Amino acid sequence: MSVSIRKTKKILLTGPPGTGKTAVIDALKEMNYAVKEEVIREMTASLDDLNQSDGMNPLVITDNPLDFNIRLFEKRKEHYQQSAVHELCFFDRGLIDVVGYMEHFEQTYPPYFTTEIKNNRYDIVFYFEPWEAIFTKDDQRLEAFIDVLSIDDTLKKCYYSLNYDFVVVPQKSIAERTRFILNMINA
Repeated sequence: MSVSIRKTKKILLTGPPGTGKTAVIDALKEMNYAVKEEVIREMTASLDDLNQSDGMNPLVITDNPLDFNIRLFEKRKEHYQQSAVHELCFFDRGLIDVVGYMEHFEQTYPPYFTTEIKNNRYDIVFYFEPWEAIFTKDDQRLEAFIDVLSIDDTLKKCYYSLNYDFVVVPQKSIAERTRFILNMINA
């Protein structure tokens, strides 16, 4: 008797804020694909007086940015581990994004973050580049577009430093972007 072990194909959607990742995740969810949604909005919404931010870094309103980032990292790691029950799972941001943002804001992070990232790799990374035409600020997206460009640079450097290549998603409609991703993974 042979037992087949199924490995989940983990597909990461990442990039700076306001580039359409969540819209594509929502489209994939509507198509009944397994998705792990972005958790940062839920976490920042629970912080008091969000409007006291400096306009770019939501962590200035928390007493302990390191604790906030550790909780965020652990939640994303939990998402990664929960995906094992699916044949294919899409992630709206991943473990590396926590490190990328911490580097962008010149914050130190625990060494175990790097170990966990190396031990929990994504199979394919789709990168959403800055797209000013669709970028909007809201009560929870605090960055200006100029900040998005800087975050983009830091995120790319972080992914490359951790030996990730990524597929750049074309700047098209949500349906076209979703179709592009599905065609690339042959789903």
